[in-house]
Amino acid sequence: FPSHERRTSKDIQELKAILKKANSPDLSPQEFVKLDFEFHNFIVKTTKNRLFQQLYQQLAPHHSIYSEKVISFQNRRERAHAGHLKILEAIEQQDGSRARKEAFTHLRFAERDLVKEISKLDNRTKK
Repeated sequence: FPSHERRTSKDIQELKAILKKANSPDLSPQEFVKLDFEFHNFIVKTTKNRLFQQLYQQLAPHHSIYSEKVISFQNRRERAHAGHLKILEAIEQQDGSRARKEAFTHLRFAERDLVKEISKLDNRTKK
């Protein structure tokens, strides 16, 4: 996880500020999605890896579409935020292995939530 090596204390403070805003109970789903994108984008930026940045640029529009659609899923917002906190903690501790693990876990939870909701829709359609 390259950003753990290249991050600065200013980067950590910026990520913490994003997550603090994202944890506000008054935040609308759209505002949370915007901050979710900011968090992911900022991590990509801190890698200073041009290839990774270009790949994320290609994925970013799809990430936004996905986030807008799934934010209403039960507990999705809370799980996303918890995953972000774990990723940030690993980056802050400069633990690249843990940061990778937490990022992968974060993606797996998102995938499981999506599959679960699709299954619910399929079950409703079959009735």
